[in-house]
Amino acid sequence: MTAPEQPAGEAETPPTPREPKPGIPPGTPDWWGHVDAPWSAETPQLWVDEVDKAGWYEDGSTFWKALACPRCRHQMSIVLRPGIRAESEDAGGDAGGDAKRTPASCNCETDTTVHEGRPEARTRGCGQRGWVERPA
Repeated sequence: MTAPEQPAGEAETPPTPREPKPGIPPGTPDWWGHVDAPWSAETPQLWVDEVDKAGWYEDGSTFWKALACPRCRHQMSIVLRPGIRAESEDAGGDAGGDAKRTPASCNCETDTTVHEGRPEARTRGCGQRGWVERPA
């Protein structure tokens, strides 16, 4: 089978590759760094690694970090207070007994963006979650 002939004088235009946003390494998951990313609980290790890079702040006995979600770029936060245990559901499973990690999830909440496909039971976030390093 042969390809159809191009009309004389017209060059075939190659498809435009998806160009990553500035600072996003080639080969990252689709929708990485897009505010309109649809809901997805398929969290790559890259998300956990990026959340781990953000520093923890201490305010008395409370530790917290606030950052742009690596996937949807909306503001998210993680707060650790004494006596308050984060639910492992927030991280999508169990840490296998690793006391050095804590569950985290994108908990962004905006008036203008609802991540398409988000389950009714979830009122915030783009679906990304995992176990991140606790403060030292």
